[in-house]
Amino acid sequence: MLRSKAVRPSGRPSARVVTCSPPSPARGQLIGKPGDVPGAVSVPLAPRPRDRSPSPLRVSELSRQAERRSPGSTTGGGRDEEAERHCREKVQRLRDEVAALTDELEAERAARSTWRAEEAAPGTARDTDGGCSCRGDVSPPLAHVLRDSRGGDASGSSTGRRLLKARGSVLSRLEEAEEGSREVCRYAAALRDAVHDITHGGDLTCAEAARMEVLLCSLVSVEAAYGALGSLARRQQAQEKEKLCLRDEETLLLKKFTQSQLDNERLSQLLQEKQAHVQHVTTQLEMQKDRVRVTAWESRELEGERARLQRQLRSRAADGDRMAVRLSVLQKSVSRQRAEAGRLRREVATRAREREPLKAAARSYKRRAERGERDARQLGTRIRETEERLVEASSAMGSWRRRYDEAKREKAALTARAELLTNRIERLQDGVRALEESPSGRQELAALAAELARFRTDNEALQLALQETERRESRRQEEVEALKGALRQQSDSASQLKQQVDAVRDEAEIARAKLESLEAENHRLQQQQQQLTEAVEVAPQEGAAQGGDVAAGGARVRRLRGEGEQPRGEGEQLRGEGEQLRGEGEQLRGLAEELESEAVEAERRVSALARTLDERTAALAQEEARSRAVEARLGSLQRQLRTARERADVQVTQASEEEAQAERTAEGHVSELRAELRRAQTQLERLQRSAQQAERDRESAVEEAVSRLKRSRDGTGYLQRYVGVLRGSYERVFGGSLAMPVPPLSPV
Repeated sequence: MLRSKAVRPSGRPSARVVTCSPPSPARGQLIGKPGDVPGAVSVPLAPRPRDRSPSPLRVSELSRQAERRSPGSTTGGGRDEEAERHCREKVQRLRDEVAALTDELEAERAARSTWRAEEAAPGTARDTDGGCSCRGDVSPPLAHVLRDSRGGDASGSSTGRRLLKARGSVLSRLEEAEEGSREVCRYAAALRDAVHDITHGGDLTCAEAARMEVLLCSLVSVEAAYGALGSLARRQQAQEKEKLCLRDEETLLLKKFTQSQLDNERLSQLLQEKQAHVQHVTTQLEMQKDRVRVTAWESRELEGERARLQRQLRSRAADGDRMAVRLSVLQKSVSRQRAEAGRLRREVATRAREREPLKAAARSYKRRAERGERDARQLGTRIRETEERLVEASSAMGSWRRRYDEAKREKAALTARAELLTNRIERLQDGVRALEESPSGRQELAALAAELARFRTDNEALQLALQETERRESRRQEEVEALKGALRQQSDSASQLKQQVDAVRDEAEIARAKLESLEAENHRLQQQQQQLTEAVEVAPQEGAAQGGDVAAGGARVRRLRGEGEQPRGEGEQLRGEGEQLRGEGEQLRGLAEELESEAVEAERRVSALARTLDERTAALAQEEARSRAVEARLGSLQRQLRTARERADVQVTQASEEEAQAERTAEGHVSELRAELRRAQTQLERLQRSAQQAERDRESAVEEAVSRLKRSRDGTGYLQRYVGVLRGSYERVFGGSLAMPVPPLSPV
């Protein structure tokens, strides 16, 4: 774009100067396209403020040189040639360094491809130590980092060091390039200001103004190119900082991973301590079981000894009671015999005094015999009832024995259940140990919880069975007490029967004695009758022998005969009564014999019943002792079972609490470790992605930098040529050389 501008400096004629101002580039527009200027660098350039820093080009010198433009000045020309030579040397050095940097970048790319091929090879990700090999989800970059952090492959570390050295050299050279770009920018700004001041300070032709504008555009493109190089260096520095941050994060993750390994080791130590504690508790439980067995055996021995002593004491007490009963019976029988003897003596005296009461006595004896017969029949019925009661008692004893056998079987079942509970407790302890040994056991925990619930239900069922057994034992004790009461009643009735049999026997003896007294009386009456008969027979002989008074003798005979007939009638009457009494006596004797035989039989039965009763009493005492021993044993078993159940409940509760605590702790640690592993994995993946992205960005940036450096190398030659053209134009325009050193171009 051509623009005419009138410059009117003070004291000089006005002239129209045509300047060529290039269009200002928009934001993000490419400056210096290869089609416009040969060798220019295509860099997106953002507008930046004008550098107001002091320029090495002094404007006063430029103005003085413009005022005294002299084409024959040799000093300015020598300085320009020296600066141009220095610029050429710098440009050549820059080209050499760019070529070396390109070779290094190619070598770095080849080393990176080799390293990626080594990392992608099978088995490289599994060369880590035991802490990483136990987890199969560790990524290859993490394995590589761990291998590098623990002194792994030497070739990888040497490649990494070479890459780091190359990065450092690239950074240093980029910093030098940025510093050189800043110096070139300052130099270009100073040159532009000087050209602008010269342009506005004097009269220039249109061609000179156009050249000056082209020179300004070239300076702007050079400034933009070096600014792009500076931004590239800053981006590379930012990427290096980000890589340093990523490396710090990798070291932090490695520290966290080592900390997690330490936590795992601490957890394994805690698990070993828990296992040792469980073994100690198991040994203590076995010792307690042995003590309980020894105590149970000693208690059984003591219970057997006490039962034997109690049986001996009860047998001796029963013997003493029987002796006391027999002594009292003998005393009673002696007192009864004495009373009966006194009564018999009184009756004999009474019968001797009077005869009439004999008939009443015979009748009363007959009635008594009938009553004794009835009593004998009643005694027979009572004896039969007693036998039936004894049979019922024996059946009750059999049923009680069967119940006792059932109680024994129930006790055996309870013992078996107790052993089953002990075995279940041992199995639960084995399950707890196995659960503590296993890394994951939720299903086993559920199975143990179900087993614990079943164990509790079995325990409740066992408690109900024990309560039912206790109720049955109480009912059996009540039945035994009722049977004992029935046996006591039967023994009392048997003693009463014995007393009644003794009374009947005594009455039979009394009747026999009375019959003997009646026979003696009858014999006496017969003797009196015989004497009277003899007297009657002797009286006629005496009358015939005497021949005395016949009438008196006849009367006496008649009187004596009458007296004889009267005693004879009385004798006949007495004989009839005696025969009757003899028949009654025979009947009474037969009845007495029958009663005696029945009494003997009853006595035999009563003695047999007494023996049976004694045997049953002894058996009952033994059964009672056995039942007491069984009750004591059941009580001890119940106490032991209750103690074992309480201990088992406590142990199961403690084991379940410890198991739940260990499970919660293990689950917490496992969840923490899993969360940390997930976080570490996500961070590693994120770092891997960011590292890959940074690597791609760096590679793209390096490639772009290489391409830009290649283009800048061409652009540098163009700039060199263009600077020479500018210098020639400046010399042609102003007629002298620039009195300023050319800033050295820093190698990239």
